[in-house]
Amino acid sequence: MLKKTDIIKKQFSKPVSNQTSPPLWSYSRVSEISHIWRFELVGSVVHHISEYFVNPDEISHLLLIGPRGSAKNIVINGIVKKLKSNDDTLVIRIIENGSVIISYPDFCKQMIDSVMKEYPDKAGFLSKDFQDIHEIKQELIPEKVLEALLSFAGGRKVALLIENIDNIIETLKNFADKYRWNFCELINDKRIFICATASTDIPEIEDDGQWSNKFFNIEYLKPLSFGHSFELLFNNAREGNNWQLTGNLNTPEYFGRVRAMHEFTQGNHWLLQMLYKCLKNNSSNSMESIFLDFVTRLQPYYADQMQQLPKLQKKIVLYHCLVKILNSVNDIARDCLTTPSSLSKQLNELDKKKGIVTRNRIGRSSYYEIRDILFRICYQTDLEKEKKNLMSFLNFLCNFFTGKIMIPKFDDFYRCLKQSPANSKSQPTRSTLKHSGNSQSQILRTTELYFFQKIDSSLSSSWSGDFFKEWDNPEDRKSIIKIIRTLPFPEDKDANVRLANFFIGEGNFEEAQSKVTDAEVTLGKTLSIQMLQTEIQLFRGYFNKAIAPNSTALKEYPNDVRVIASSGLIKIMVGNKAGATEEIEKLKELADDDPVICAIIGYFFSANDMYERAQEYFEKSIELDDSDLFIFEMLGRALCGLNRFSEGISKFQTILEKEPDNWKVKLLVGIAYYYAGEETNAEEVLSHVRDNDPENEVVARFLSLISYYKNDMPAALKHFELVPDDKRKLGLNSGIQGQIKFDRESDEEAIELFRKALEIDKDIIRQTINQIAEYIENGNYETDERYYKVLTEAKYNRNVLLFFRGFEYLQKKKFAKSNKIFEDLLTNDSENQTAMMYQIVSLLGNERCESADAMLKKLDLTTAEISESVITDFMRRTFSTLFVTTAPGSYYIFILNFIEFIENQNLILVFERAIAQVLMDTLKDHSNISEDRLREMENVLQMCMRKCKEVNLSVTIRFLRVAIDKFKKNAKLALLRIPLEERRFFCRELEIDQAVEEKYQLMV
Repeated sequence: MLKKTDIIKKQFSKPVSNQTSPPLWSYSRVSEISHIWRFELVGSVVHHISEYFVNPDEISHLLLIGPRGSAKNIVINGIVKKLKSNDDTLVIRIIENGSVIISYPDFCKQMIDSVMKEYPDKAGFLSKDFQDIHEIKQELIPEKVLEALLSFAGGRKVALLIENIDNIIETLKNFADKYRWNFCELINDKRIFICATASTDIPEIEDDGQWSNKFFNIEYLKPLSFGHSFELLFNNAREGNNWQLTGNLNTPEYFGRVRAMHEFTQGNHWLLQMLYKCLKNNSSNSMESIFLDFVTRLQPYYADQMQQLPKLQKKIVLYHCLVKILNSVNDIARDCLTTPSSLSKQLNELDKKKGIVTRNRIGRSSYYEIRDILFRICYQTDLEKEKKNLMSFLNFLCNFFTGKIMIPKFDDFYRCLKQSPANSKSQPTRSTLKHSGNSQSQILRTTELYFFQKIDSSLSSSWSGDFFKEWDNPEDRKSIIKIIRTLPFPEDKDANVRLANFFIGEGNFEEAQSKVTDAEVTLGKTLSIQMLQTEIQLFRGYFNKAIAPNSTALKEYPNDVRVIASSGLIKIMVGNKAGATEEIEKLKELADDDPVICAIIGYFFSANDMYERAQEYFEKSIELDDSDLFIFEMLGRALCGLNRFSEGISKFQTILEKEPDNWKVKLLVGIAYYYAGEETNAEEVLSHVRDNDPENEVVARFLSLISYYKNDMPAALKHFELVPDDKRKLGLNSGIQGQIKFDRESDEEAIELFRKALEIDKDIIRQTINQIAEYIENGNYETDERYYKVLTEAKYNRNVLLFFRGFEYLQKKKFAKSNKIFEDLLTNDSENQTAMMYQIVSLLGNERCESADAMLKKLDLTTAEISESVITDFMRRTFSTLFVTTAPGSYYIFILNFIEFIENQNLILVFERAIAQVLMDTLKDHSNISEDRLREMENVLQMCMRKCKEVNLSVTIRFLRVAIDKFKKNAKLALLRIPLEERRFFCRELEIDQAVEEKYQLMV
């Protein structure tokens, strides 16, 4: 059976529409985006409350614990909203900011105030009863308030929601003997459920028998995962119309930046909102400037926390900020000029109650450090040395995480092989050109891939969305151009211009071009001439030829909506989809209340994967003018792009109500059902379409897939019988049948079908080659060997097969065999830079460093169109081979020449990314690598830094030294030499967190 391709999501999951980020101190207004990941918790809390009132003896109250900025108030807001939707629950919400509630009677007064605020029409009598509350004796207030609230509730349940109960408990402790029984009475009343939030643990209400005989269930609010953090930032950028940042977040470099910053924010909602502000204002700046802006914005926040501390605690915290590593109690006491006994009490309060420091036990000793990394960093950045070290680590993280996703995929290698001089006559297909960017931020979206892979509806809409967006046959393209042509056209009395315009409308482009040429002779290059030339090329599909006349018109008439719309369409068609956002802004400024303009803006948004915005403008266009059914079709496609298939299908059905014989739209309905996972409905609709058009190869393809995944191979093949050979688009169907035969181990029949497909188009079975690459990656070499034999017999491109065969041997570390194959490939194609790169790796694996050095001198990556992911992979494999396989000392000359090579080729950043990967890959296998090898690795890295001053490997060398001490010298305290953020990263990447926890309890 076919294997589902491993999907690399473009943006970890589909973004959700939201609001913008909050002001600096607004904890109550953390972006609504953030609480999308708290919905499940809100639902479980509400369910917990309902169970409590059914069985109060068995169900406990609830305490939600999370640090500041973890959106506890968002959860409370959600609970309030859900509970108030039911009339059977009285909701009382207490908001405490640390200074308002001064006593328990004051707390009771807050409950009365809350009820009067939430129920102003029904709670008037409470206002009368308690308007002179100051005249009531304080010790009587709790009893009277509780009695009044329960009387007001009547038969309703009472849900008491208390924010920051830790502050309130601290206040109540001062009056414990006087009011403890009142508080216990409140907690133990079966008619009242309490849901409270706190920043830290509260022993008084967690432990049985202290303040209450009823436990509080504890729910710790988990920080956002990186995927959710990235999604939050991406949504903020999109909803804020920050197109530059949105585009940047789609690049591997910016992905690495955001992933690096996540190491410091640790998924805190509020800190992520602050980070978004910095990215928004400095999206094109360096990582250093963004991070320093981020820290500057946080300094008032942490300074405020520091000011609230007593003097000795303030001194202790400042000491930890400046020292930055774990410190024993004796060391802290000595440097703070106090005794260990008095210090222990302060440290315990800073740890347990205020959550500023954290305690780590190592043996019988206790070591302390700042819990919040950014708290410490805000005080370190004023020190030049510490700032330099911090920036080095930040850059290391950016390089590591960027390099981690820059894993070359099939399309990267395939483009490199096809672009070599020996194959220069073979032009890349349109599908190849459309996806010529970095493949690590994209799915391998060849047309074939859609029909080979079963799409699970739970996956990101990157799959189905791209299908509905990019299934743009010439008729669809012409529909968009026709929409643009309805915009105002400059008046021109010349007969040739009018005739040219007429012929374009009739589809007679040769005659139109002739009339435009005649008109240009007499009129020159007027706006009408330039626009007509642009539209002729667009209709013909010659997008690059449309650029020149459109650019000329745009310079002379920058505010003409028809010219602007054509410019955006050209950018989309040549692959510069993000560039069309400039046209979007211009069109919105000029006429976003015009139905045609709205439709064009919607199309541009859809082309940029911004389906929510596309939906908005398509709907606006339809609201203004619902006569063009093609807008309904584009709206349906956008909704399908959001995985909202039922809504998309309803839009298609609107078209079918007016055009019942629109078979193209019926086909879209069937395909939408297929991607939604409703295969029965899909089969029914597609079969109906086939009855009308039995030779439709698209219908045959989808029906074949449905049968294929039902494991009904005969039916899967039978669907192709009615499709005549001349309609098998580029031989794709033969390729599919060949794949089916191959899966059934009918290799001879597969060879014939593959050969037939290749005779029509030599690129057509690229998905089969993609399977080879996948089998290599997964180590399934047996099936891989069959593929080679079948495709060799089918006479597939020999260079492509040679490359992947050599790559397979390289993966197996059979360097002699891979070297021989790459030599064979270079004999056929001596200028193939990709083959040269992996030939160098093979030579180093064979310890032929001089030959590798000679090959390196021939390598020129400045002219070859090789993706950065392939170059990164080459460097990673090169140095992994040197450090692990090649004999130490034999490669020094090669190293020096390699550093010179990366300087000349401007590849220093790529080199640093590769080295960061090599370091962690090597250390993961530390048990099989000797200490001498690791020492040699350190020498080589220092040699690189001496050779090129621009190369910064200081963090890499520091991690290497820590690893030597820990793994080879068994130094238990080796990790103490690096600060928390470095230690956390080091332990997680090397998967030693749990071991450290169990043995030394080092991690937080």
